Amino acid sequence: MDGVQSNEAGSSLVSITVLSVTPVRAGKLFALASVEIDIDGVRIEVRGIRAMRALTGATKVELPTFRDACPTKSTARSATS
Repeated sequence: MDGVQSNEAGSSLVSITVLSVTPVRAGKLFALASVEIDIDGVRIEVRGIRAMRALTGATKVELPTFRDACPTKSTARSATS
């Protein structure tokens, strides 16, 4: 689209691939996972996804976070193409 914006809705091919799942035993945490999200050829790899047991017994999935220099907690992301 070369910098031209359109009001028309489009569609994109999106795929999510699980790259790894590592079992962990640390309190409520029971696994760490890495996934790759591909949006029209732009790949985003997300590492450190936490699978945890909730108080209700259900499974809870949390995205990774990091502390920056401030120290505020932020969601970690990286992109490759």
